[in-house]
Amino acid sequence: MLIKPKSGGGGFVIIKTYICTVKTTNIMIMKRIFILSLLSLSLVCADAQTAENTAQTTADTLRTDTAGIDEKAIEIGEVTVTAQRSLIKNEADKVIYDVKNDEDAKTSTIIEILRKVPFVTVDGENNIKVKGNSNFKIYKNGRPNQSFSKNPKEVLSSIPANMIKKIEVITEPGAKYDGEGVDGILNIVMDDNTSIKGIVGSINAGINRSHISSSVWSMVQAGKFTASGYYSYNHQPSAGTTYDYTSEKQYVKSGNREMSRTRSSNAANLHPFGIDASYEADSLNLITLSLNAFSYKIGIPNSGEYALTDNEGNIINSYSSKFEGSYKKYLDVDGHIDYQHLTHRKGESINLSYMLSTTNMKRRNDIYYNNVVSYPAYSVRKDLTKNIYMEHTVQFDWTRPVAKGQTLNLGAKYIYRDNHSKSEQSTDGNELPASDFSHVTQVAAAYGEYNMKVNRWTFIAGVRYEHAFMKAEYRDKSADNFRRDIGDLIPGVTAGYRINDYNSLKLKYNMRINRPGISYLNPAVYRYPNSVSFGNSELESANMHTFSLSYSLTKQDFMLNLDCSYARSDNQISGYQYVEDDIIYSTYGNIGCMDGLKMNAYVKWKLSKTTSFMINGAVQNVKYYNDEMGLKNRKWVCNFYSQITQQLPWKLRLELAGGRNDGGISGLYGHSKATYFYYPTLQRSFLKEDRLTVRLYAFNPIGRKYQEYKSYTTYGDYTGRDVTRNYSRSFGINISYRFGSLNASVKKTNKSIDNSDLIGRK
Repeated sequence: MLIKPKSGGGGFVIIKTYICTVKTTNIMIMKRIFILSLLSLSLVCADAQTAENTAQTTADTLRTDTAGIDEKAIEIGEVTVTAQRSLIKNEADKVIYDVKNDEDAKTSTIIEILRKVPFVTVDGENNIKVKGNSNFKIYKNGRPNQSFSKNPKEVLSSIPANMIKKIEVITEPGAKYDGEGVDGILNIVMDDNTSIKGIVGSINAGINRSHISSSVWSMVQAGKFTASGYYSYNHQPSAGTTYDYTSEKQYVKSGNREMSRTRSSNAANLHPFGIDASYEADSLNLITLSLNAFSYKIGIPNSGEYALTDNEGNIINSYSSKFEGSYKKYLDVDGHIDYQHLTHRKGESINLSYMLSTTNMKRRNDIYYNNVVSYPAYSVRKDLTKNIYMEHTVQFDWTRPVAKGQTLNLGAKYIYRDNHSKSEQSTDGNELPASDFSHVTQVAAAYGEYNMKVNRWTFIAGVRYEHAFMKAEYRDKSADNFRRDIGDLIPGVTAGYRINDYNSLKLKYNMRINRPGISYLNPAVYRYPNSVSFGNSELESANMHTFSLSYSLTKQDFMLNLDCSYARSDNQISGYQYVEDDIIYSTYGNIGCMDGLKMNAYVKWKLSKTTSFMINGAVQNVKYYNDEMGLKNRKWVCNFYSQITQQLPWKLRLELAGGRNDGGISGLYGHSKATYFYYPTLQRSFLKEDRLTVRLYAFNPIGRKYQEYKSYTTYGDYTGRDVTRNYSRSFGINISYRFGSLNASVKKTNKSIDNSDLIGRK
């Protein structure tokens, strides 16, 4: 249904070499002890340790981590073993990237490491996609983190990678996760689970043309209490965030032509920080606390020109504009408390969690018009919007082994969300109708999931039921209040087969849903000289069905991950436009049908002892369509990132990386043109245990200084082209210093809250 506004309204990277010395009288016994000790240390330590204790390792871990160890390197008397641990691990429901043992993590940010993670691609502007799609959620330590999810490239570009332990990619979340309609979950696990002693931490600093950054991370332990925290500061100067945006449109009905140009520079200060703490009362009871926040203020100065002409080039209307005093303020805070009780039954746990999440956003635009020809009829326009979001969540999870190799997961959850949006608008001091909109959602959910492992087979089957109660209140009396409730049954099935120690297969099916956030629902009408935008309070939840087949090959010098999936949705929440009198009206509707076939590939190849190669990419054929509106949009999309790494003498490390950014298909209406990027880096570590690391890099050092991102509108009431041009060449340096020794832990409960069913909250 179309809604119109009311009138008026490397292969492998060598991570560490462990050298152990053991005096032995029994060669065979000591060989086994040595291998087990080595494997245990490689799993939990970042630094070399002497093999004084015998490690206890599961059979599966032993088979994985001993693959490729050259037993010829084991000698009598003084024993030297060199082992390389894979950075990638495949599990039945996720893929894990071991950031802790990636040399690049010393001086890189999280966003740079993400380029290497299977199923994840990052373009030259740091836009992230999971399995070729930008619709995903981000967790921190297994908990949903709204700051990360809503501002992914800003936050993840600010946090050094040496603060994190691993990244988990959950491409088809099971029943224990919220029924979110996203293409995946990125779980950022902070470096809290390693053994430490005393105070440890790291200090990082970096500078280039587009940002100046610094950060600190530290951890301290006192008896049964352990705490860690981090803080990052990232300054974006105006010179490094300058954009030149041009737009051309041809209206189908009138034949008139529209041209516009905008130049802007978004200077900003960003502040992500977080605290985690744990208290282990005894071996069976654990309490964890966490607080995460992200804040920024962005100035939005820009200027522009606009002109509408007829077929003969005669000006119908035109103007120039300038933003003054415009800004956006943003603060997001998430707090968690989790309690875990382990029973005397091995593997059984009971978890109770509470989360409070709040967002406060204020945006102001003061626009001044001059050189006006015919339109608009005012010289000054001012807009002020305030959004306040509050969310309370309680959750119960129970994990119980029911037989050998079989586990049952049960849980329940309740969410209370309160969205409030208020806007004020005026032209030449004359107030326009204000908007005061409140939307409350309550979600009750329960799930059951069964896990079974039989020989080489792994099975996961689950079902989740969610019931949402929604209530909207128009305090400005612009519309009638309404209530609605929606129920969804969400199944999911996974089957995995380990062919041998190196090869495995996975087959999955799941269903996901999307609920609209306040920015999609808010019916407030924003009028500008050549455009009108508003939300749609009648939006329904959308659903998507996904089938996938994946294959994994993991060897010492070669790794391959392939994933092929098919997804379909017939009621996607999609933006759409229509034109009246050459004015573009924009809103949202459950109007999008989508068919998508995707192929993800990840290859790491150790070409020699000093050279490695990696490529990570996604290819998809996507079709969006709506038969009633006569819209059909289809395109092949390709994104990839590749890297070759060369170890040099004197601890130098040279790296050449680059990739292809394909914006792909733009919903029902258009597509984007691909761009390319590349950057070389040179890195060296200093001091004992490589505590100081310096990294020099350049982004697009040769060729064009400016990069253009082009998108085309080819369907609907108008056709056109949009081009964004920005300065892309930069040179920079990153410095990282680690202090302390690694020996405590901030323990984490096995389960926690993950709310990820919402889009459009910002």
